[in-house]
Amino acid sequence: MSSTTDRTSSEASAGSSLVVSKSFDRVLDSLSDQDRYNAVLQGLAGIAVSSSGKDRFVELLKLLDEMADRNIGCTTRSGGAVVDAAASTAEVAKVATAMSKLRRTGAAQKFSRELTRLAPLPLDERRRARALKDLVPTPSDDRGGDLMHAGAFLGVVGFDFAGDGLAPVLDFDATVPAILSLATAGAVALDIFQGGAERSRRVLAGLSRLFTRDVSRESRAEAGAFLAGYLTGLPCFAFKPNVLEALRMVEGMPELKEAFQSGGAGGAHRTLVWLLSAVAGEHLTHRQLIVSDPRQATTFLLLARERGLLPSCGDAAADAEDDEMAVRWAFNEARELLRDNEGMFEALRQRLETGGATVGECVSLIDRYRG
Repeated sequence: MSSTTDRTSSEASAGSSLVVSKSFDRVLDSLSDQDRYNAVLQGLAGIAVSSSGKDRFVELLKLLDEMADRNIGCTTRSGGAVVDAAASTAEVAKVATAMSKLRRTGAAQKFSRELTRLAPLPLDERRRARALKDLVPTPSDDRGGDLMHAGAFLGVVGFDFAGDGLAPVLDFDATVPAILSLATAGAVALDIFQGGAERSRRVLAGLSRLFTRDVSRESRAEAGAFLAGYLTGLPCFAFKPNVLEALRMVEGMPELKEAFQSGGAGGAHRTLVWLLSAVAGEHLTHRQLIVSDPRQATTFLLLARERGLLPSCGDAAADAEDDEMAVRWAFNEARELLRDNEGMFEALRQRLETGGATVGECVSLIDRYRG
């Protein structure tokens, strides 16, 4: 009886597998070559993202080559999945390879689209002076000073409130806190009428850094950095680029390192534009910087020179002056890049503001944008 039951169960299982196989084959036969390849590509990319599927990335690249050789296009959705898989490796060289192969399949066509518009600052002094004339100054950032002003203000206010509250309990004269409160109010009034409210603005900036989170500011800075990096062809999809990430990218890409040494627009200047694009994104609508940090660009040039990536004129003061001009030039190019792609920038900003967007989804949004 038991053997009969087992045989019946086995036959039922085999019949079920046969039905599934026929259904699968029927669906597969109904798909075009492009649909088949893209379905497999998305599945393979999803596996490659997981920690257990890292070895699948090589197969993913081979599949892209085969698609390019057979003239089979990669869809925007599949391209985004491949970008997520490449970004998960955290290796610049692999990301660069994936982007190159994606472009061969017709995807990621906006990657590096704006690279040719970048131009390094002229070396000739007269041409350089004309180029820098009337440019927007690079925003300053003294977050340490802002926090110090905010801390001093909180200390005065805290002492005032503590004095008022503890005076009746501890039986001491509350005159000093009262005088201090009046002096603070007078100082604020004097700052507003004679100092242009500069110190008051710094107090407010420091308080904002301490106690508020502006999602709109953050999304503007992140969208600016991501969009500029993608449009200028940098294989580093960072929402918050920093000096160490920039140095690692340069040293991990032989062609970028070579561009640094040749002094072309695709080297140091492109990297500066990328580092300053977060600043540009925030500064387009906010005078005071809270989220982004323009000091990253200057620090990057200093460290790049120390590592031999950039030449030095032998005079620290002259190097610093050259760096200031290069940063200002790059900041203005970043501003113009974002303004010329305002619709794309705004769409990406809105997507990031809602939260939860992957690198691949951001790339897909950029490539799908028609405006």
